[in-house]
This record gives sequence, C-alpha cells and structure tokens, in this order.
Amino acid sequence: MPKVLHIGPCETPGGMANVMRILAEHPPEGWEADLLSSHVAGSPWAKWRAYRRARQILIQMLKDPAQRPDVVHLHTAADWSWWRKRRFAQMAHKAGVPNIVHIHSGQFDTWLGIPDSKRSHAMKSFLKEHQSQTVVLGIGWQEVLESHIGPVKVINNPVAEEIKPSQKERESHHLLLLGRDDPVKGHAFAIQVCEKVREVHPQLKVTMTGISSSPHPWISARGWVSDSEKLNLSPIYHSTFGPVCL
Repeated sequence: MPKVLHIGPCETPGGMANVMRILAEHPPEGWEADLLSSHVAGSPWAKWRAYRRARQILIQMLKDPAQRPDVVHLHTAADWSWWRKRRFAQMAHKAGVPNIVHIHSGQFDTWLGIPDSKRSHAMKSFLKEHQSQTVVLGIGWQEVLESHIGPVKVINNPVAEEIKPSQKERESHHLLLLGRDDPVKGHAFAIQVCEKVREVHPQLKVTMTGISSSPHPWISARGWVSDSEKLNLSPIYHSTFGPVCL
C-alpha cells in the first residue's frame, strides 16, 4: 500500500499540527500515512535538535525499502520554517521520491517580497528544480503567490470529523475569532473592524481566542483553548453581518 509521509510541526500546538494530524488520520483511499515531527516549542537549540533528528529519521526511511514513503508532504510557514523544509525536499527528490510543499503561512508573500525579488526567484527555481508540487490554502493565495513562485494548486484545509452542524440556537450579533496570539492572525485588525461595526450595531459582542486581555468589555478574551473547548465555542456564535471569523 503506498504511503505519504507528512513532515512538519505535528507535535507543536497550532493549526498546522491539527491539519497534519487530520490528513494523517484520513489518507486517500488505498493509502496509508505517517507523521514526522520537525519542530518543537522551545529554545532555538531545541528547535535545531528537533530538525536534525527529523533529518536523520528521513535519511533512514529513504534507505529502508520497508519504511520508504512514496510521497513526502512538507508543511511549511515562511522564513526559517521554509529553510528547514527545503532540505527535506532536496533529500526526497535526490532519493526519487515526489515531494509536496504545502504553504500554510499568511506571511509568505511578505517574506518573499516582490515577485522579482531575489528570494522569490530563488524559491521559484528551487521548486522547479526539485519538481515540488506547491499547495496553498485558497484561491486568494494562489493568485498572490503564483507570480512569486510559479504554479500552485489549491487544497482547502480539512475539517475535523468532530465538527458538525449544531441544532443549538445561535446568538445573533456575536462573532467568534479562533487563532493564536500572533499578529498574522489579525486580532488587532478584527478589533478595529468591530469597533466600527458597533457604531451601527452597538449590541455586537465578540469572543476571541489567543489573546488573554481585552480592550473592551464587549470582547471576551479566552486565551489559549483546547480542542474540546473550540468544539463547544464554534456552534454557538454567528453573525447577522456575515460569516464567522475563523
């Protein structure tokens, strides 16, 4: 049975790890899937050791016919995350194993700079040379990144089976933003938008994960929440103005 190996931060709390675990637990029909962690939360030295360990494991897997994957699927953010993943792509390509570069970061275009930047040219050349199939999360990112790094395919993030439509009565005028406390997740921008919305709809309430303090009494800051808490939060909030912020 063919096997896909997902490489990335599968043991580090966050959305990328959730996506990797869902993909590994539900491989394509007729396939099996494994996870290889290349990252840990902690000091730069701890991160470097995790990366080196993952490299050594992949080397052994590529040498062993019983462990050798048929596809290496790399999950990457921008900057140092990509510099680490590119080495795995090199190793897979050299061993004759196809590789997929799955871009998760909302900062990738900022990190690359303009389409004609040195960094954009370098990545585009690398992907072409190593026959990497590049994947992004939506049509918007496809339109942005293709001018930087060449052809990309769109694959939406999978949704956990536990998340199902709820029969509970939902609160109107109540928004939910799920995301870690990081500028790229847009908490500050969302707060500014909601401040403007409240000028017309003063009954608006907002719940945000990630941040642990709130600038307004109508914003509930929940900090870091577990997966089970997310499931409890998701069905009860919605907006009469548009979709829930996720």
